[in-house]
Amino acid sequence: MKLFLVAMAVLAHLVLGGSVSASQSPDKGYWKVSFTAEIKVYNDGSIPIASGGGPVACFAEGRIGAVLYFPFKGGNVVAQKSFVTMNKVSCIECSSKIVSNSKKIPVKLSAVLDLNKVKITKGSARFLYEDFRIWLEKPLVHPVDILYKCPSGSPGISSDYGGYMSQIVSPFLTQVWSFAPTFGSVYTTTYTGFKFPPTYKADIKFNMFEEYAETIE
Repeated sequence: MKLFLVAMAVLAHLVLGGSVSASQSPDKGYWKVSFTAEIKVYNDGSIPIASGGGPVACFAEGRIGAVLYFPFKGGNVVAQKSFVTMNKVSCIECSSKIVSNSKKIPVKLSAVLDLNKVKITKGSARFLYEDFRIWLEKPLVHPVDILYKCPSGSPGISSDYGGYMSQIVSPFLTQVWSFAPTFGSVYTTTYTGFKFPPTYKADIKFNMFEEYAETIE
């Protein structure tokens, strides 16, 4: 029980925090899903690893965090607090450092919660997910300034014109992700080597926690 409570608190901190009262009503309230995706993008092997000049290619690391609310009977998300954070950019041949804001950039996710069965009992909810799906319909454009230091030439700052943040969200633009998590426990799964255009792969660690919420915070 102690381990469960700690895990739940950690996940709540990773996203936008806080749980709501669990005083259930048989036909009111919402299902609240706290969701994170830790994403690391890297070379799929087709990009040369040396050029003798500036950065050949750069790869982003970051995460998507969201708190999503769904109707009690299931369906499309009705409210959300979602964001994208870029923590790091790694370049072939050059060192790089993020020098402008790349933290908690708002984003609008699409999500559906299909319920197979719902049963409310004393102080706890018991139900089975038929399917929880999440994706992104529109690209995120958020330019970030990067300081580059390369073997030749002087250090310089340049905008990425939104390209690196786009890497982080691209797996959600190119695929609808489907999960079957369990109510009342932290659900974790990892996908490695996800390919997306033009020449990238990504390792993605998903975490989610589902609970009943009487109101939308």
